[in-house]
Amino acid sequence: MTNRQFSFRKIFDSPGLMLVFIGIILALGIHGFLLINQHSYQGTYDAYVHIFFASKVKNHLGMTWVYNWFEGFDLVSYPPLVPQLIAAFSRWMPLERAYVAVQLLAITLMVTGSYRFCRLWLAPLPSGYAAICAALMTSMAQQIHQFGQLPTCFATALVLHAMYYFSRWCLTGAIGSLVAGLLYTVITSLAHHLTFFLFFPVAFGIVSLTLSMGVNRYDRQCQAPVFRRISLFFLLAVMSAGLVLHPFFEFVLQKMPHQAEIPHATRANYFADIASMLNFFIAPLASCFLGILLVPKIFRDHFLLRPLVIGILFFCLLGLGGTTPVPAFIFGKFWKIFTFDRFAAWAAVLLLPMIGYLFSLIQKPILRMILIALQASLLISYFAVLRGVKFQPDPVDLNPVANFLSQPDKKTFRYVTLGLGSQMAKLSYMTPAPSVDGLYFTARTTKVLRNSGIEAIDSAKYFGEQGQKVLEAYLEHPEDYNLRYAVVNDEFYVAMLRKHDWRLLQGNFGNLKIWESRKTTRALPKSYFKQRSSLGSLSQFFWSCGIPVLLIAFFVDARIWLRAFSHGEVNETRVN
Repeated sequence: MTNRQFSFRKIFDSPGLMLVFIGIILALGIHGFLLINQHSYQGTYDAYVHIFFASKVKNHLGMTWVYNWFEGFDLVSYPPLVPQLIAAFSRWMPLERAYVAVQLLAITLMVTGSYRFCRLWLAPLPSGYAAICAALMTSMAQQIHQFGQLPTCFATALVLHAMYYFSRWCLTGAIGSLVAGLLYTVITSLAHHLTFFLFFPVAFGIVSLTLSMGVNRYDRQCQAPVFRRISLFFLLAVMSAGLVLHPFFEFVLQKMPHQAEIPHATRANYFADIASMLNFFIAPLASCFLGILLVPKIFRDHFLLRPLVIGILFFCLLGLGGTTPVPAFIFGKFWKIFTFDRFAAWAAVLLLPMIGYLFSLIQKPILRMILIALQASLLISYFAVLRGVKFQPDPVDLNPVANFLSQPDKKTFRYVTLGLGSQMAKLSYMTPAPSVDGLYFTARTTKVLRNSGIEAIDSAKYFGEQGQKVLEAYLEHPEDYNLRYAVVNDEFYVAMLRKHDWRLLQGNFGNLKIWESRKTTRALPKSYFKQRSSLGSLSQFFWSCGIPVLLIAFFVDARIWLRAFSHGEVNETRVN
């Protein structure tokens, strides 16, 4: 085999890539075990929501109308890529296992993307150590095992890959790098809108400033070409992402309903709520605290790392949520719809080069191992705390209830769940019967819920008097909402059901109880279940293009990487 041919043996001869390989194995081992064997996603906030959306697009990737929640809503308002990927994987495995498969893909992309992002400033070896630390980040663990925020995790990893190829394009002018960077940018916009709108611009600004400052200091003859390439990439990225996001923009500008603010702990003053500070700010940044300690020294001593430091401080400031007036000032009226834990998680990602820099300062292997062990101990501590705190009701067997609601004479009536938590979404993909409630607040169409300021009827008791008022509106007048059944997992709601003339049905439903309204409720007409999205064929094409574009991006990426690796050029990406 010649020098210019690819050989897996070369990976083991490259210390940086070998560390990336170890990081991938470590990440898949830790998170794969928790997801597959411990079913950690079952206790998260959003995992079942993503699975539910996947069940809706499983047989038709262009399907965007969902009748199961509220009074029906258009899924075009939600990022399409992750549900479509889960749906694609579910052709070979159950839906929940497909969710795990996509999550493991996101984890792999996060580790490799972290290495590539760090290579802009660091040599291969410290970048490889940073990739191992990416596998041990508490911020990623929190997104995966506590929040179930797969789209955020997936899109953040894609941004790191996009920035890698953006920097290669600016430094080399290689068309392949431009194409790969744009493909990853488009995929980011389809994977998670907020990550594209909030994290991508900051990462792009950091890399652009770093490149500009680098050529200005070290090679002024390259200034004009680099500036032209930055401008061209920006222009093409905006145009291509704007094109595929056309259906989403159309929804926001024409169809997005007004919503009353739903209270969230990240919009409160953390100094008045220490538990929220620990959960939403300290926990995601815990594994990067050594990088934070290095920030003043790095800002003083390393000119090209200053844009990165500014980006880190900016995200940390936004991650404090309502503790400072800065987020409300920056986002204006949109401040009330954001949750701010994501900014602390993004700050942790940007801190990875700082962690890699720390490894570059440590020469003794034993000290490097101690530092990795410290990272691992922080992750283990987070898991220990997470295990002792319950964020969702205990898992229950939903099959008896799903079978009951799926009967022909039952599935044309709406139901409501009380005390199921995120398992409400699981029940929604187990039965064709529609619910008056739902866990996707942006698109809910029912006026009572839009104006309520509560998350869900299912969790009404946690919203005090306002939650009770909303619940009673449904229980007292179920005929207004075609509501007939209530699936109860919390005795708190029994008194209210009795008060409004609901009766307990006899039957073996496991730990759950089913109540039925005594009032005459009409079934939903057949036309309700046959409604479809009003998306045009072009918009449906853009909505459904995520998986093909992702596959093309992987193919282009693999060709570029293999060619560069075979020529011994895979490490030539640093600015300085």
